[in-house]
Amino acid sequence: MDEVVQQEQPTKRKIVPDAEFVQKWQSAESAQAVADDLGLQRASVNARACGLREKGVRLKKFPRAPAFGRQPRDESYYADLAALAELHGDLCPEEEVSPDEDNEVSEDEA
Repeated sequence: MDEVVQQEQPTKRKIVPDAEFVQKWQSAESAQAVADDLGLQRASVNARACGLREKGVRLKKFPRAPAFGRQPRDESYYADLAALAELHGDLCPEEEVSPDEDNEVSEDEA
């Protein structure tokens, strides 16, 4: 018996002209809405918007979408992680920063 192996064709990239992208971006409520409207990935439309901004196109910025499963963290959370790291291996040397250095204003800034 001859077995026929079907190869998957690489997906064709959708090309959206910059003018259309800018119009969709400026009229949308979120990056996900732009992605859905254009049939692209949200990461792709965000990267494209950043690239256009770097070239001087003043696109609006959407509020950041919360990362899935991420919660805001307080200082005690990081203190607990530091203690856990100490329990499970060698630590990197601490950087020494005196409290005065954080608040000092250099002569250039004054």
